[in-house]
Amino acid sequence: MWLHVRAFGLAVGIVWGLVILGVSLLVTLKGTGGEHLSRLGLLYPGYRVTYLGSVIGFVWSVIYGFVAGALLAWVYNRLSGARRR
Repeated sequence: MWLHVRAFGLAVGIVWGLVILGVSLLVTLKGTGGEHLSRLGLLYPGYRVTYLGSVIGFVWSVIYGFVAGALLAWVYNRLSGARRR
């Protein structure tokens, strides 16, 4: 089975972005428990556990997720010997 690199990357990026957005908004609404989550600011410039920070985290997560997913699909295609139809 051959994986489409861009499509797989986009799917991983969107899912990872939604996870970070959801968790960030949940912690922001709850008002507690953001101590560990705030460390994502080391990876995602501009990220804070706030409403705006959740959007910034979403954007960075989609970018990083896309790169990771595309790389994973590319490696899978190379190692599996799958051919594009």
